[in-house]
Amino acid sequence: MTPRVRSLQGFHVAFVWLCAAIAGFPASVGCTRAAPTGAALPVALRASASDGVAGITRIAETANGGSWSLRGQRLEFADNFGEITADIDLGERGYGVGLRLAVDPYDQSAWLGTDIRLLLNFSTSGALLAGNSLTGDVDALAIALDQTPWVVSEGAVLHLSRSASVLETYATFAGTDVPVTGFVVDLKWLKDAIEHEVLWEFDHRHLNLEVREFADNKLIPTTENIAIAAWKRLEPAVSQAGGARLRRVRVYKTPEIFAEYRGEK
Repeated sequence: MTPRVRSLQGFHVAFVWLCAAIAGFPASVGCTRAAPTGAALPVALRASASDGVAGITRIAETANGGSWSLRGQRLEFADNFGEITADIDLGERGYGVGLRLAVDPYDQSAWLGTDIRLLLNFSTSGALLAGNSLTGDVDALAIALDQTPWVVSEGAVLHLSRSASVLETYATFAGTDVPVTGFVVDLKWLKDAIEHEVLWEFDHRHLNLEVREFADNKLIPTTENIAIAAWKRLEPAVSQAGGARLRRVRVYKTPEIFAEYRGEK
């Protein structure tokens, strides 16, 4: 049975949060940083860590003064008084080794990507709130102000719901850095191109009636055909801009099921 996909949403936001994940926004918008040493350690963590910073690989501070810390297979949360309220042995639970860490800007919960391709969400009490398996490694992770996670995985940008299911579909690009700017492609231009070529035509529309590729029974709007249609709309604009080429378009139905189109060989 072919999965049904009704619309594509949020392409441009994906690239905004891709930048957030790579550049490392402050913890208030859900990113993390490498573990500091000595006095640079957050107050909450200094108060709670009897063995100092030994073994800490990632730290994410919360808006209320608490801190999440990642030590290999152990994830801990210390509140603003230094009291540890969550101490999670990831290995014991079968979750693997934590690699990426980000904080929800509102409820202070932690999102964690592990080496066995799991994306997990823990409360400050240590309860598992959500989780899912991904098809690739978590290369970067950030949490948006609407509390939804954005993940970079194997060159693709994934937008997930608060329950960790994949919501949206994004194109990926390849090219050579421009020496002056350091960009493969200008993100403002890319945002506008995706909005104009795909979003305005596909989003919140009846695909069988309002989208030219599928109207009048030309094509059935399967996941595969939506990926091909999105490619054909984006590829000419990207090629004409120069400096980059469209590499692939993926349309996800579930975290495990997707259609990918890389153009005609």
